[in-house]
Amino acid sequence: MVVEIESEPERHLFQRLGVYGLLLSREVSPPPGPENEPPVGGVLILLTGERPDDGLALTVPGHGSVSGSSRW
Repeated sequence: MVVEIESEPERHLFQRLGVYGLLLSREVSPPPGPENEPPVGGVLILLTGERPDDGLALTVPGHGSVSGSSRW
């Protein structure tokens, strides 16, 4: 799985993600033939929008805050 996170959309980001996917598929493929190719996927996360004034609290359900009161 190829995951890319961008704070702003950039030119050619889908092409770059495709190249990463091709390189990963070559790296994890067994040598014999194409029928043994493992599935490779890609995820692009664009962090757009506005950050809330009170920050971001990282919590684990049922356990409260992570590392005290973590805020970004």
